[in-house]
Amino acid sequence: VWKQDEQKFLREEMVNEGGKTRIKHVNWSLNGGLLCILIQQGQVVLGDVLGNRLWGRNFKEQFSLASFDKADQLLLLGKESAGARIMVLETEKGDPLMHLELDNSQTAKIVILQSNNKAEDSGVLVCLNTGIFFLVSDILSSTVKRFDRGLSEIKFAQWSSDGKMFALSAKSKHLNGNTCLLIFSQQGNPLHSFPSNSLIRALDLNESSSEIIISTITHLSVISLRKPDSMQY
Repeated sequence: VWKQDEQKFLREEMVNEGGKTRIKHVNWSLNGGLLCILIQQGQVVLGDVLGNRLWGRNFKEQFSLASFDKADQLLLLGKESAGARIMVLETEKGDPLMHLELDNSQTAKIVILQSNNKAEDSGVLVCLNTGIFFLVSDILSSTVKRFDRGLSEIKFAQWSSDGKMFALSAKSKHLNGNTCLLIFSQQGNPLHSFPSNSLIRALDLNESSSEIIISTITHLSVISLRKPDSMQY
């Protein structure tokens, strides 16, 4: 972890122990003060930006994805193995609260797990390798909607800063199986689709959700979004 300092530009705060462990995934909290680290062999560690280890837990399950939810009050963990199953922890001490199973098929695997992390009107996006995605409006009450939009090879997703929409990159049968950027409302309604000649490797939205930057292997592109009224992008 690197942090800006008055005496020097960057300094090292926390170090993986000499390459003895393999880190699978890291995720920042909404306020930027916490960092969740998933380590091979089922270890989950929560630390802060000062390099302090707040807690660590070992699980039999292997997790490869993590996301904070409910304004950092909850921590969501996605399994690495087949079967779309999410474990929900409380952030303060790491105590498990519940499991949410979305698909018990042995061929289903979570590839995207991302919350908009809002205290009110929260939403969790879960995408599977099958092209199916789920929106969970209240994970503790297991309020889930399933969507089949003719997608495959979902690669990347990002919520807008206000949590009202999300963008994802995938291949779509409605665009002849080509790679595209798709934008959906928080309720899962399609808003825009943009074809791409290359695989989209990463994307992000600016703070006002008026522009999206996308990265392919050769290009960076910026897409401007027009919002004609308060109800629709």
